Amino acid sequence: MRQAIYLISVTIFTAAILALPVRLAGQTPKQRSAQQPDQQPPDSCNDQLRYLNTDKLRIETRSGRQHRIYVYLAQTNAQRGKGLMCVREMPDDTGMLFWYQRPRVVSMWMKNTYIPLDMLFVQDTGRILNIVENTTPHSLDSVAATGIVSAVIELNGGTVSRLRIQSGDIVAHPLFQPETIQSETR
Repeated sequence: MRQAIYLISVTIFTAAILALPVRLAGQTPKQRSAQQPDQQPPDSCNDQLRYLNTDKLRIETRSGRQHRIYVYLAQTNAQRGKGLMCVREMPDDTGMLFWYQRPRVVSMWMKNTYIPLDMLFVQDTGRILNIVENTTPHSLDSVAATGIVSAVIELNGGTVSRLRIQSGDIVAHPLFQPETIQSETR
């Protein structure tokens, strides 16, 4: 008798598991996400940043100031393509680091981006090549590096001015290979 009850229980459980994809297939994405709130697809605009890795970096200004910035890492084509689209607010001293494994001339836009951003175009050494401040939300205009870079850091609009960040300042993060300072030997 126990074996029969066990077999029936296992059969019912197995059937329920096997039927789950069929049951979910007929539902809209909204219905599925309501049932599985922690498994929302990363391509949706809802809370997209929680699917990205985070880290911190330091920006060292020529005047000696050091600023710690918390960043979301956009390292794949899909992550870089989405960027900060749909994000409606971001805490101060937070941003996104777009990393490119091969240095290149990078061009960005503000499609579906709701907040103005400061964009820092950074060389593989960590040196900031150029900065574009307070980009216009939803603009399809190209915002480009003035040369070859390995990364772009997007910060809330006004952060560059507030922290007095300039071209030539240094970004310290393990992804960058800092320039070596050569001293004269006598």
